[in-house]
Order: sequence, then C-alpha cells, then structure tokens
Amino acid sequence: MGLSSGGSSITNTTVFVSQPEFARIHHAVPSYLLVGIEPSADASTVAEGVRQAVPGVTVQTREEFAASEARIVTDMSADLLRLMSTIGLLIAMAVVALGLMTATLNRLQEYAVLKALGATTGRLAGAVTVQVLWTVTLAALVASTLALALSWAVPLLSPAVTISITAAAVLRTTVGTLAVGLLAAAWPLHRIGVLDAATAFRETR
Repeated sequence: MGLSSGGSSITNTTVFVSQPEFARIHHAVPSYLLVGIEPSADASTVAEGVRQAVPGVTVQTREEFAASEARIVTDMSADLLRLMSTIGLLIAMAVVALGLMTATLNRLQEYAVLKALGATTGRLAGAVTVQVLWTVTLAALVASTLALALSWAVPLLSPAVTISITAAAVLRTTVGTLAVGLLAAAWPLHRIGVLDAATAFRETR
C-alpha cells in the first residue's frame, strides 16, 4: 500500500489497485503487464524472450510504450489544442498589428513634418522600428509573466491541467509578433516615402 501523485492529465487519470480488487470490480484480464528487469539485463533481449514465451501478445520496451501512448494522446486532443492555440496566436498578432498601425497613423503628420524638415524616409522608418521593438518587447514580457502565473495557478485549481511555458515558444511568438508589428507599423510610412516633403505635409494636415 502507498500513495502516488502525478497520475492525472487533461485526458485521463491513472489509479493503482491490487489485482484481487481489480478482478472484483472489473474482470481478471489485464490490458497491460509491466515487467521489471535487472539493471544488467538487455531490454530488447528480455522483450524478445517474452514474445516467444507468450505468443500473441504485443511486447514493447519502455520507450516504445511511451511513444505509443503519446501518439494516442496526440490523436485525442493535441491537434485540437494546437489549432485553438494557433487561432488565439493569430488573433493576438492581429490586435498587435492593428494597434501599431493605428499608432503610426496617428503620428503620420508628425512624420510628415520631420520629412519636410529634412528627415529621410530611412530615419523615419528607424524611429518606427524602435517604437515597435519597445512595444513588442514590453508586450512579450507582460504576456510571458501572465503565462507563467497561469502555469502556476491553473494546476492548483485543476490538477488535471498542466501548462508548460518554454523559452523556445516565447522566442518564436516574440519574433513572429515583431515581424507582423514591423510590417503593420511601417506600411503607413510608404505613403510619405513615395511623396516629396511638401506634398507629404499637405496630405497629412
């Protein structure tokens, strides 16, 4: 007798019972049998021996069994969760792009004045790039902090749900958002870039 933890996931819960108790509440035919081997034994050799001794059964090593179970979980829920997270990411990127484009449009007259005073289009684009970098970086820090807080709080409220935040995922999201933000913010400057300074100033008044 003893206690175990970590047996719950978003798809199922694992419970350990004795063989007599399992036979009483269900039936005496198990679905899986876990076979322990000596540290010096070779897993593949033992698996082949079991396969020959008990014909008709599927014998898997620890790695093969884990990969098989992972595929089942992926087929059941991972694709749906991946689709939902992708849709959420696209919506978030659209909001960021719209916000940065609006901010640039609101300052378009200021950029036209700078161009009339001699600022080059490249310098204006550099100013917009700095604004986007600061905005996306701060947004990524806030979002990552909130995500880490949720990854700590959600398992407390629902132990079956585990949220994992990786540095690679944060980096990919930040780089993607930065690219979208730069395109959205730099697009309004094209209208000024193709015009002379005086015309650009008049069109933004």
